[in-house]
Amino acid sequence: MAEHVTFPDAAAIAISVVNAHPAVTVEAHGRVPNPRPIEFIRIRRFGGPKQNLVMDGAQLTIEGWGKTDEDAHDHVQAARAALYAASGEVVDDVTVGLVEELAGPAELPDPDSDSPRVTMTMVFPCRGT
Repeated sequence: MAEHVTFPDAAAIAISVVNAHPAVTVEAHGRVPNPRPIEFIRIRRFGGPKQNLVMDGAQLTIEGWGKTDEDAHDHVQAARAALYAASGEVVDDVTVGLVEELAGPAELPDPDSDSPRVTMTMVFPCRGT
């Protein structure tokens, strides 16, 4: 009988990483906060397969809102640096694997508010138990 491996919430781990990083100047969330601040980061999981028996290859989308396109870009760049820095680290008792990029930063204004927004996609592997 095969052993059952349980994987952590990779988006929650990534949010913790981003919020703890000194280069990040706005708060990261899993959902758009209500009330919605002008500047923030949202990190959500959009799939990603298990990499092997013990590593989950979570695919995360990182979005940064800002007062300007440049601010939104800077927020995503700071989150990007924080997530890369977590490669090989233990965060909240979870080992993070090699973080990789699937799609680099792209301007994508918020369709509801037309606010400046930049988005990117990364693989954020987390070890299961």
